[in-house]
Amino acid sequence: MIVAFLLFFAFASGCMKNEIGDDETALQEQATIRVGVSIRENNDPWMKKIFSEMTVAAPDCEIELVDIEGSINTAEEQLQATLTLLDDEIEQLILFPEDSSIVEPITSAAAEKGVSVILISHDGVDNPLCAATFFLDFRKEGELCANELFELSGGHVLRILEITGPEDSVVSAARAEGFREEAALHANLIIVDTIVSSFSRADAQALVNDYLSGTATSSKLVFDAIFATSDEDGLGAMAALNVAGLEPGRSIPIVSINGMQDALKAVFAGDYSATVESARSLGTEIIDVARRIHSNDLMGKTFISPYRVFNEDTDDWSLTVALYY
Repeated sequence: MIVAFLLFFAFASGCMKNEIGDDETALQEQATIRVGVSIRENNDPWMKKIFSEMTVAAPDCEIELVDIEGSINTAEEQLQATLTLLDDEIEQLILFPEDSSIVEPITSAAAEKGVSVILISHDGVDNPLCAATFFLDFRKEGELCANELFELSGGHVLRILEITGPEDSVVSAARAEGFREEAALHANLIIVDTIVSSFSRADAQALVNDYLSGTATSSKLVFDAIFATSDEDGLGAMAALNVAGLEPGRSIPIVSINGMQDALKAVFAGDYSATVESARSLGTEIIDVARRIHSNDLMGKTFISPYRVFNEDTDDWSLTVALYY
């Protein structure tokens, strides 16, 4: 029976190096665990955060991370690069697939080489050959944002400007789809336009600034609220509204996803309506699972990511903990 765990196990106690007084022999005999990493979306600030967490946590677990090399733009390119990575004498593979179609050939090839696979699944797809699977739900994150705007609307019509990430982003597309489907359930939530950004605060600010300039001849803005599929784009939109003399988070609600520190600070200051924290410390948790697989003490193999919504109703203590701990 597969047991589902929330991602709340203690990392620090598991990955601290073994200190045995002056006995350095034990440390020297600890073999480094070579772990391959196949992640497609390295331009996404959320994915960069996850990879950064893995990079920081790995040394204390005697883990060496080996990343896929070269330009990866499609699922097929990720498949070929990952199959090559499997030949690089790795013990484990962390796989975040561009598309679920590449999971089966990768896990089969990994099984033949004795490589354990840790899968990050964003579409509910699992594989029995995986040693562990982390389930994420990007659509759910979008749904939560739509619910936040519905609560803020008070039943009044909200015309929503949607800001998405790059068109080839699996994460952004799933979040936008979840948002639209949930918004469609509320007649007062209307998406009036979509801006395609690039997970860049500066780009989003410029795009929203241009959008505002285009509506300057009208006596009314064409939107009353903003939904962004990433905090970086939402923060860029906030900056553009500030420059235009508007009141983001107050007269114009902004909701987005990732739970990044600057978004949390903006919520704390009242300049931002809500951010959905996505898979807090996921990179650290993945490294701990890699260590446990190597030590053969992993209890269960399925991990479900929790979500937290930070908004104006979040108490100061919870925000402080999220920011500084």
